[in-house]
Amino acid sequence: MDFKETMKRVFYHFFFILSGSVISMYVLRYIGFLVLANRTEGIESIEDIIIRMHDITALLILSAVLSLANFVFYTKKELSKGHLLIRYIVHFFIVLITTLRLGIFMGWVGIEYIFTIILLTTSVVIIYVIVFFHDIHQSKKLVKTLNQKLKEYYKK
Repeated sequence: MDFKETMKRVFYHFFFILSGSVISMYVLRYIGFLVLANRTEGIESIEDIIIRMHDITALLILSAVLSLANFVFYTKKELSKGHLLIRYIVHFFIVLITTLRLGIFMGWVGIEYIFTIILLTTSVVIIYVIVFFHDIHQSKKLVKTLNQKLKEYYKK
């Protein structure tokens, strides 16, 4: 993937990751509220589940960092399927580890509550899979368009 395509991908993924993160945070906070509301040491008040400005700021920073992780795919030469798969695996673990570390730092998940870590990991996997399949779909559309243009060119 050349630099121009990588930059397009970074820009596009920023918004995709941001929207997925906001939705995920809402769902996780809601599930956390349902689980912890039934415990005596659970939620102290409604303030514990409100998404605050520093959470949104952290999501913006997370989205920027994770979209910049797309530079893992930057290369000036064509990659084989094996090399591309290795880069996807490396990219996935960068995304997962960065998200978990920020989640623990921001207090979104607690190390003492393994359930919250599992929920965050699951949301990362779901968002990653959605973005992955969307990328594949976009690539197939591009290939189809290029093949159509080649057919038109050779008909002349």
